[in-house]
Amino acid sequence: MALSDRLNSIAIVKRNKPTSDTYGGFTTILTTEITSVACRVSLNSNKESERELGDKIDATSKYRIFTLDTTANSGIILHDVFVVSSKNYEVVGINNPSKGSHIEFDTEIVYNG
Repeated sequence: MALSDRLNSIAIVKRNKPTSDTYGGFTTILTTEITSVACRVSLNSNKESERELGDKIDATSKYRIFTLDTTANSGIILHDVFVVSSKNYEVVGINNPSKGSHIEFDTEIVYNG
């Protein structure tokens, strides 16, 4: 079975970009970089953590997202965000184990409690 047959999701890739605010400073907004990326999202087992922030607990789960190694996909950088089924996965690591075939993105999804 070809790798492309295992890509069972479509993602939008977004990037935080600075934009000026009305007070002379700037803020960041997520802007769309790539409108359609075929991918596969897999949970990295035993890679969950929790932290307490004030009176809230944030849980983080780690996922790996697989894409084909194309020119557009090779432009994805750290801290870009894959949006798949209305969930945001932030890129925290990039692996290219089979150059020319596929790219693996280590990502985190944060559930705010």
